Amino acid sequence: MIYAGPRCKMIMSDNGNEVASHGDESFPILGYDETLSAAPGGGVPWHWHADFEAILGVEADLTVHVGENSLELAPGDAVFVNTNRPHAVETTGTGRLRSAVYSGTLVSGGRDTAIHRRYVQPIVDADGLDLVVFRKNDKGDASATAHLAQAIDALEKEGDGFEIEAREHLSLFMVEIWKRLDAPKTRPKAKSVSSERAAQMCDYIAEHYAQGITAVDIAAAGGVSEREALRCFTREFGVGPSRYLMIKRLSCAAELLAGTPMPISEVARAVGIQSPSNFAQLFRRDYHCTPREYRQHLRG
Repeated sequence: MIYAGPRCKMIMSDNGNEVASHGDESFPILGYDETLSAAPGGGVPWHWHADFEAILGVEADLTVHVGENSLELAPGDAVFVNTNRPHAVETTGTGRLRSAVYSGTLVSGGRDTAIHRRYVQPIVDADGLDLVVFRKNDKGDASATAHLAQAIDALEKEGDGFEIEAREHLSLFMVEIWKRLDAPKTRPKAKSVSSERAAQMCDYIAEHYAQGITAVDIAAAGGVSEREALRCFTREFGVGPSRYLMIKRLSCAAELLAGTPMPISEVARAVGIQSPSNFAQLFRRDYHCTPREYRQHLRG
C-alpha cells in the first residue's frame, strides 16, 4: 500500500520516534490524505521520524508546528519537514492535507551515490534547516508545490509507471530545497559526535521521563554541559532537551488517556508531572483541550 489515506494511530518507540515504516526498502515512501478537525485528537499529533515529510495544504488553513516554529499553511501551500524534527498539524475548523513521508534514498538510489552526497545529505546535515515553506502565491515557489502535488497524485493513482513518476517529481522537489541551502556541504565528523550525544540523552529521557528529571540530568547523561546539550538537541531535532522531554511526556499521557481508565491525576504522575493542574495547563497548550475533554472526545 503506497497511498494510505487517513493516517492510522501512530506507533511510537521509547524515544518518541514513529516506528511504522513508510513504504518498504524497495520503495520507501507513503502518501496520506487526511481530514483534520478542531476536536480533541482531531489533528496530527506530535511525532518525529527518520524520514522526510512534505505536507500540502488542501482545504482550510492549517497550523503546522515544527520544533519551536509554527506557521500557517493555506490551501496550495506546502512545507518540507527535515528528518527527526518533532512536528504536528492542527486546524481551527475542518481542514485537509495531503502528504508524503519518504526516505532520502528514494530520491538518491542509495546513501553511497553521488546524488545522495550532493543533494540529499546536505539537506539532512544543514544547521537550522528544520523546515522549508513554499507559498502558492509566490511565483518562485510554484515549481516546488507543483512537483509535490504531482508526486502525491502519482502515489494515489498507482497507474503504470507511478513509482518513476513519483520519484521524478520528488527529486525535483528536493532540488528546490537544496537550492535554498546557504552553502550545501556535509559535516560528517561534527554530525556524528552531535548525533551520538543526542542519542545518549534521548535514551536517558526514554528511560526516565516518568521521573522528575531536569535539563541538568539530561545533559549529564550525555556527558556535556547544559549549553552543549541545548546545542546538540537543537541541531538534531530543532528543539531543546526540555521541550523534547515535554513532548515525550505529553504524547505518552495522550496514549494513557485514550487507552486506559487511569485517573487523570495518576496519568500526570505516570509521565513525570506531579501537579494535576500543571499537567492540565501543559496538555492544553499542546492539544488545545483539557485531558478530560481529550478522553471524552476519543471515547465518544
